[in-house]
Amino acid sequence: MAPTQTLATGKHHSVYRRRARAVGFSLLELLVVVVILGLLTGIVVPRLSTMALTENALLRMHRQFVYASHQSTLSGQAIGLSMGRAGYRFVSKTKDSWQPLAGALAPITLDAGESIEFYVAGKRVASSAPSDEVIAVVDELGDWPDLRLVYRHTGSAPEIVGLNGLGWRQR
Repeated sequence: MAPTQTLATGKHHSVYRRRARAVGFSLLELLVVVVILGLLTGIVVPRLSTMALTENALLRMHRQFVYASHQSTLSGQAIGLSMGRAGYRFVSKTKDSWQPLAGALAPITLDAGESIEFYVAGKRVASSAPSDEVIAVVDELGDWPDLRLVYRHTGSAPEIVGLNGLGWRQR
């Protein structure tokens, strides 16, 4: 027979039964915790991956603009930037026309969910502009004009980046 204990109410309770209830969590409590963790994971992980994609894209763009500045300074050749609906490209000035560059400055096509807006001297350059229209040119010192871009990736806040010489100011 199990030992019993008399409570103030006069009822008898098994000591063993009370100890068994006091140890561990119920299945319902564990299920609630697992559901909450699953919801938090579903919210946080996509945001972190989108942030990483945004950082990678901005880093890639920064490297290209710096490389274009260096190329223009070292070669003495004007390098410009043109944009279209699908992306942007760097071009170099030949006798009478602008020619697309290859290699590290090859045309950049935006992925699905990405968009870029360029602002030159505070004016937005329409992405519907002809893709052969040069919107900005590196000067002989390797500096870009007052050039800002707004980069967006689906699911993330817009990143506004201003080109200041070879450094970027990010807001």
